[in-house]
Amino acid sequence: MKILRLVLFIPSFFLALIIGNIVLELFFKLINLFNTTDVDFLSFIWHDFLKSMLLSFIGITIGLMVYPFKNKLLPLMIFSLIYLLIFMIVFDFYSYKLKEILNQSGSFTIVNQISIVVGILIGLCYYWYLYFTDEIEF
Repeated sequence: MKILRLVLFIPSFFLALIIGNIVLELFFKLINLFNTTDVDFLSFIWHDFLKSMLLSFIGITIGLMVYPFKNKLLPLMIFSLIYLLIFMIVFDFYSYKLKEILNQSGSFTIVNQISIVVGILIGLCYYWYLYFTDEIEF
């Protein structure tokens, strides 16, 4: 059983990100249906920031719960490396396409991506803090 859980902790991380993304998007759309106030100019930043932060919490939590061993250093390192790889791909894409993106959508796309990166980093840093203070218990 431990071998199966060891093999499945990375796919469970990605599956939690996918399912969590769908559920959070439906939740935010449901909230917007009942929102009667005017939409704030920067509300899309809060939406993406909260969604990325909650998704990083959900994905890492599920991945750590599936990981069979008590020491959670290996999955935290793997999840951090996955996010680092995603950040490198995104920043590499923006370095090649920055002028086209700024011409088409202005600086909103860049600000949006920065809010997503900050949300993910908050989720990662929270779990690293829990690891270093020995408070991770699943």
